[in-house]
Amino acid sequence: MLSVIGTLVFAVWTAVGAGDEPSLEDAIYIAILHFVVPLAVTYTVTTNHPTSRLLILGYILALYVSVLQRKGFLGNLDGNPELKAIVSTAVFIVVVLWLFVSPRMRFYFAMISGKPITKDLELQAATFMDDSKLNPKVRIVVDWLAERLETVVLLGFIAVVLYAYVSTGT
Repeated sequence: MLSVIGTLVFAVWTAVGAGDEPSLEDAIYIAILHFVVPLAVTYTVTTNHPTSRLLILGYILALYVSVLQRKGFLGNLDGNPELKAIVSTAVFIVVVLWLFVSPRMRFYFAMISGKPITKDLELQAATFMDDSKLNPKVRIVVDWLAERLETVVLLGFIAVVLYAYVSTGT
């Protein structure tokens, strides 16, 4: 959701003239990779849809390729290109391993897909079910943040508009 919100703030930022207007290609890239795909990932994860794993994989793969091609915000960060390639490769591998090798994720996707639980996961199934409940203190923090998210976004939009007003003097 942070990517979606960031895209909206970026759109307002550019619309009020505070930032450079992206090319049509960059605008399409930003809209799809940083708005549409994260929204789809969020929807499939929150509805426990089995395609969420493939969407997450596609998203992380697109970000990975973008960094390697020096495209977008992450790809254009200053720094050693070799180091960026190593770090982005490591992050990509960790996410892929988490999605497809992690026992907890294999259990989760087997459950939501209606597939049988493999023998190696049967012993851990009860633990995974018990651990799926959030700690009450964490739940309070998450609920508090969720209730205030639209206020934070609104304040972000106001800050962008005020910055544009002060910068342009109009």
